[in-house]
Amino acid sequence: MRIAALILGILGGLIGLGWAIITLAVKISEINSFTEYGMQDFAFVWVCLTVALLSMVGLIGGALALTAPKPASVLMLIPASVFIAAGVLGFHAGAMSMMAIVFIPLLVGGILACVSQRRSTRQS
Repeated sequence: MRIAALILGILGGLIGLGWAIITLAVKISEINSFTEYGMQDFAFVWVCLTVALLSMVGLIGGALALTAPKPASVLMLIPASVFIAAGVLGFHAGAMSMMAIVFIPLLVGGILACVSQRRSTRQS
């Protein structure tokens, strides 16, 4: 189960990081084509940077799944819960579907890492 947590954590982190970078690049090229900068553009850039940061936290959690499953599960469950809250509060179909693609692997990976920790302590 630790290998599955490793794969899911790294997959969720990479998808989220790639999504944030691509979305940010598209938005910056869109902003550069106009002369006005609005507060909405500023907030969107910060949201993309937050998604990138949280995806990196999930990626680190996925990388730790084999050696330290308990901290890895925490590092994967925190971004997953934030992405769930952002998807529910966002009410935007595109954002919710993309958040679902990111938070499902992180959530499942975090749960698998937590369960594998419990089983390994019972066997010892």
